[in-house]
Amino acid sequence: MKSGPFQRIRGFMLVEMMIVISILAVFGVAAARVMHLCLRVPQQAAQSQSAFERFDVAVNRLRQDVWAARSLRCPDDTTLEIGAGGPAVVWHVESDGALSRTVTEKGEPSPSVRRWESREQIRFTADGPTLTLTVLQDAETTRTEMVSQRLLGEGSK
Repeated sequence: MKSGPFQRIRGFMLVEMMIVISILAVFGVAAARVMHLCLRVPQQAAQSQSAFERFDVAVNRLRQDVWAARSLRCPDDTTLEIGAGGPAVVWHVESDGALSRTVTEKGEPSPSVRRWESREQIRFTADGPTLTLTVLQDAETTRTEMVSQRLLGEGSK
């Protein structure tokens, strides 16, 4: 091996080092995004499941109210008034999409209000003993019919 003042020293050039650092930076950003998605997906799934369960509780309560109703009346498609011979029950779709249930008992100073957050668009339609609940979510419309046992019984007499 030659040694002297004109010996060529092998090594990396600055341009090569910059290219390697750039490639590592791109892989680092991609890895960080993948890690963020991996952490976010389970959280969003849990939130969706929780929202579905809350909406299901609200619909089950509505079904119980309709089943025992002596009268069903919809002044508009966002309000349902239920008369059950006892306390007056009013279901209302609020402007933010939330579903509320207000119960007014005779002799009580203030009504009892229960509220469920909802991402769906909900509409009510009453026809005799039947309530049609229309739910629009992600451009898909679902209609559920609920029937009042009392109104059906009174209609068959």
